[in-house]
Amino acid sequence: MNLTTKLKQTAFSYLFVILSTNAYASEGLLAKTKGAEPLSTKALDVYQSFIFRNDKGSGTYKAIDFKTEMEYGMSDRFTFSGAVIGHDITTSGLIIDGYIPEARNTSALSGIELSAKNAFLTPALDDIGLSTSFKIEYDTLDMHSGQDKDTLSATVGLQLQKYFMDGQLVWLGNANLETTHAQR
Repeated sequence: MNLTTKLKQTAFSYLFVILSTNAYASEGLLAKTKGAEPLSTKALDVYQSFIFRNDKGSGTYKAIDFKTEMEYGMSDRFTFSGAVIGHDITTSGLIIDGYIPEARNTSALSGIELSAKNAFLTPALDDIGLSTSFKIEYDTLDMHSGQDKDTLSATVGLQLQKYFMDGQLVWLGNANLETTHAQR
């Protein structure tokens, strides 16, 4: 390993540590699992998430799902958020549910998401956090094949959260019920 490569890796490691240590309010700790802690009144958080997926067992498949979300604390118990969703998908030679979709190389903003969360118990004030959420999402791209597909989903969720060791260890649990209507 040459010196330039080692310096780049070290700089990237320090940058990652610096950027990952600042989490505020509801602390979006993970991309998919949501906590029960609400934002404070008039607090604003912006999240950016990237999820990389690859390999379908046949052909070529590489995908990055990205979402930019803005969350606003309406009160100390109720938050509202909106997000822009996009996908970068490269496929060729896939067989999905018995059909062979055409090869794709697509990168596009393809959908929006609106959600609300109401906290009944907060983990910072109570022994455990308990909240419910409602989310509606519209997307114009099939995240599995990259083909055009209008999808409308609604999700009702329940979030549990518990702090251990003065908040150094956080347990999160989610249960969701989703309904989806899709049309190619």
